[in-house]
Amino acid sequence: MTRLSDREAMLLFRRVGTGLEAGVDILRIWELEAGQGPPLRRRYMSQIRERIGSGQSLATAMKDCGDYFSKMAIQLVNVGEMTGHTEVVFLRLADHYQHTINVRRGFLAGIAWPALQLVAAIGIVGLLILIMGMLPTQVDILGFGLVGTRGLVIYLFIIAAVAGVVFLVIQGLRRGWYGQAPLVMAMHIPVLGKALQTINLSTLSWSLALALQSGLDARRSIRMAVNSTQNLFYTAHLEGIDKSILDGEEFHVALRKTNVYPDEFVDTLQASELSGTQAESMMRLSDEYRQRAQTYLKMLAMFAGGVIWAGVLVLIIIMVFRIFFVAYLGPINEALEMMP
Repeated sequence: MTRLSDREAMLLFRRVGTGLEAGVDILRIWELEAGQGPPLRRRYMSQIRERIGSGQSLATAMKDCGDYFSKMAIQLVNVGEMTGHTEVVFLRLADHYQHTINVRRGFLAGIAWPALQLVAAIGIVGLLILIMGMLPTQVDILGFGLVGTRGLVIYLFIIAAVAGVVFLVIQGLRRGWYGQAPLVMAMHIPVLGKALQTINLSTLSWSLALALQSGLDARRSIRMAVNSTQNLFYTAHLEGIDKSILDGEEFHVALRKTNVYPDEFVDTLQASELSGTQAESMMRLSDEYRQRAQTYLKMLAMFAGGVIWAGVLVLIIIMVFRIFFVAYLGPINEALEMMP
């Protein structure tokens, strides 16, 4: 199933949010969207307009488009409809996707040079395999029997297979093929876990602020907020949180009992509940977490670049030692063995 790209989602949600904020009729907005773009996009936009016109909620209409919209977007649109802040949700989603695009660009820029060097090193090894096979005395620099044209073909096949596996793993993680388990495990990885945590807490804080501003009851507010993270690390504790709220406990008590929320977040929530400023405090906290997430994601880019650098260095060292032992020490050892 084709999914809306981050850039397309950013532009679409920005237009929808701006139109709603300006007071344009929602049916008119989706009618305009249905008249542009590729056939699949026009079909889904037209379907959404028809479903809304027949009385369905916008979130349900988006959900009926399969995987075209992300689960996070659908969940937050549902929050927006229930709280009466749909235009705010769309504009915030547009900001989210713009932020995601900027982070991805920064990440790719950070690893571009190391990645280029890795490709160059792989290419040089392939060239050496080909050249060494052309020598009168063929030299196996890798020690795996890869020499000459045949060795080069096998070497390139192995590289392509590894690249294919990496690509499938990345695509699977992006599209959720492996369920929530990888995401939960990632929460325990240093730096990566912190980045995911701050992004999730930013979304949770923002959703909770919207719910509270609309006057929803405590149970629905916290349930929508936790569900908006779309992370099993947090949603797995929803029943316990709901039970605590039913018992009359406040948000900070219910969340602290799960032992998965950082003390800083729970303490801030506690202070806001004592002062009666939950919505305002959660909105400010959401922005703070977003800024922190940017820092952690930059650190991830630096770490990924460092890993690639290390891979290039290890590859070069292996090649140097292999050439030294095979091409230099090898003939010397053979000559010594032939001496009487």
